[in-house]
Parts: sequence; structure tokens; C-alpha cells
Amino acid sequence: MRSFAALAGVTVFSFAIISTVVFLAQEKKKREREAAYPAPGGKRPSQADVLGVNPDIASNTTEDYYDQDKVIRTFMENFSISRDKAENLYNAGYRRLGDFHEAIPEDLVLVEGINPTIARRIVSYVQSRR
Repeated sequence: MRSFAALAGVTVFSFAIISTVVFLAQEKKKREREAAYPAPGGKRPSQADVLGVNPDIASNTTEDYYDQDKVIRTFMENFSISRDKAENLYNAGYRRLGDFHEAIPEDLVLVEGINPTIARRIVSYVQSRR
């Protein structure tokens, strides 16, 4: 009986440690995304900043790059999700489709309203567009 209790305790402790590490990694990624793509009212990054983050968007100099409504509509259309879920993705730091290239379903499930099925659909869609 003691060995079962010890095994259960070790399992719970291991799960807590792993969950903490994953959470901290996600927070770090979120801070990095927010630093790279400031809020719509924030300062627009310089050309050098954009090139350092992703060369694919270096030629995009239009002001609608930060148009929140346009981004949310794009997410809704491409991922077949509701406006609330698209807004949650936007608020989590995803500002364009390219932000999903590095994402894995486990990342996306941490966003409120995004379940594993939707997360897999998003990652599949983005990978098919590469």
C-alpha cells in the first residue's frame, strides 16, 4: 500500500514540475511575441526589427499590418472558428498566420476556447500553406 501512495505522490509531483516548465516556456514565448509585435497602438517596429524577426514580412509596409479586426476575420475564415476564439488567439500574441509556424497544438490549447481539435486544425492549416 505504501508503494502505491509513493508512486502516486511521485506522479503528481512530476506532473506539477512538467506543467510548471511548460507554463514558463509558454510565458517566455508570449513575451517574445509581444515584444516583436507590439499592440496596435504601440510603436511600429523598424525595418531592421522586422527583418530580424521574420524576413517573410519585411516587404509589408502597409499600416493595416496591425489591423486587429482584419487579423481576427482572417483567423475566423482560415481556421473556421468563432470570433471569440479568434480574438483570444489575437490577444495571446498571434498577430498573423506566420506566428503559427512555430506553434504546436500544445501551445494553442493554452489559449482560452481552443481545444485540441481546433489546435490541430490550425497547425495543419498553417503547415499546409508552407
